[in-house]
Amino acid sequence: MGSKSEEADKRVTTEDVGNERRVIDFIGWEIEGVGLVDMEPTITVSRRSRQKALYRFLSIVETGKVTVEELQQLAGSAHRSTMICPFMRVFMGDLYCEFAGYNDKRVKQRLRQPAITCIWLWRVFIVEAELAGGG
Repeated sequence: MGSKSEEADKRVTTEDVGNERRVIDFIGWEIEGVGLVDMEPTITVSRRSRQKALYRFLSIVETGKVTVEELQQLAGSAHRSTMICPFMRVFMGDLYCEFAGYNDKRVKQRLRQPAITCIWLWRVFIVEAELAGGG
């Protein structure tokens, strides 16, 4: 690895890119601003992960029976979002309580009111994040 190991044209500034976004989509995360000299890189949940979370939360019929696997998927989607927005972490506990102690993912159960409220809060949060420029 010498001084010629990196090509000069790979060093990009915002003037070279213009209005184009430089985004790397990597295992559910978007890393923006990589390689730009005068822009600090930012990390956020990828568009695909946000859309999957939105679909999962909107497809749950909270008045019916829900499988443990569906609840685990909801909790996983919520957890990824709390890494970016930590104040939403308090709304995850009720999801985890609903499937605590179950070993079989196919078990169906009715949701208690705190979990239903939690699902509605996450729906609002994800939709708002998408409308506010996240997507």
